[in-house]
Amino acid sequence: MRSTCRAIQLVFVVFFIAGCEPIDFKDVVNRPSKVANKFKEVALSKQRSAALPLETEVPDLVRMLKSSKSEVDFRNGFRQAIQSAIELDPEIVMLKKNLMAQSSAIKVTESQKDFQVYGSLIGGIEDVTDETAGIGVMLNADRMLSDGGVLDAQIISQRYLLQSDTNKLEARMDQRAVELSHIWIDLERYEALNEKIESRLLVLGPLIQQLEKVANAGLGDVSQVAAAQRTVASIRVTKEDVSRKLEKARVDFLNAFGALPNGMKFDSDAFNKSLPNEINDDLANSSPMLKADYFAQKSAEADLAAVVAKEKFSVGFQAKLSRPLGESGLDSDESVGFIARKTFYNGNKLSLEIEELK
Repeated sequence: MRSTCRAIQLVFVVFFIAGCEPIDFKDVVNRPSKVANKFKEVALSKQRSAALPLETEVPDLVRMLKSSKSEVDFRNGFRQAIQSAIELDPEIVMLKKNLMAQSSAIKVTESQKDFQVYGSLIGGIEDVTDETAGIGVMLNADRMLSDGGVLDAQIISQRYLLQSDTNKLEARMDQRAVELSHIWIDLERYEALNEKIESRLLVLGPLIQQLEKVANAGLGDVSQVAAAQRTVASIRVTKEDVSRKLEKARVDFLNAFGALPNGMKFDSDAFNKSLPNEINDDLANSSPMLKADYFAQKSAEADLAAVVAKEKFSVGFQAKLSRPLGESGLDSDESVGFIARKTFYNGNKLSLEIEELK
């Protein structure tokens, strides 16, 4: 009788910790299958609630795109306008976020060198027939002492890959600066062309009218009037083409900068001052894309070293502790020691991985 009461108390504690609804304790003894079904219902309800999407956490696409829009402030000068447009570019932002994620991934890999301590709490009805209920606690602690250099090689590979992607970001930012310059130049070019064409039409329009009056009066050459009209028609066709390209240039500028320059002109001197006086080997070797490819190769070499190191023994420290509480049938166990592992055969998988990385 005493053991049954303790079992009921333990089940109550389990339900209280889990945040479940209270149940009739008579069912624990009289109808244990009903209690087991109650556990199943609670678990399923928690799974369903976890699967429901939280609208407050994930914004919809429209609100996310609206919140990402921003404009470049042209009041701080030409250089700052180009730099701000680069920083606000969605692709540049994405690449920077990826670098942050890679840096965090390196820290995660490095943390595997530390002690890994985790525990489990088991509670419930262990044997329905014997009416056995209780709680068991299990603790585990592991630490890798030597894995043949696998973990170190993986960390080195991740660091090289991070450096490679950092150089790729630098190269992409340089390339984006060139693209933004082309967009700015196109806008100014088509604005200037459109302005010149309109000024030419303003001059030619009255002259054509005068020629038509002279021709109608029979005093002038009709062929000269026709030639002048063809010239004006050709200019108008060109104007339509330039106007279309001007609108496209404005749209491209708005997409890149968020606003029109408001009278600010493209500063070609800023680029001329940044150009090197000569092209030499040092300048070529400092190319961001060349560095990116170099560090990518070093990362691949580290990946190869990590796979080769899997052939060696790995030695780790491990400690385990398990304790039953109440009437639990869990075995009490303690173990402390070292574990050595080595793969002797895996279907030639390791040699194939090495060949692939080579």
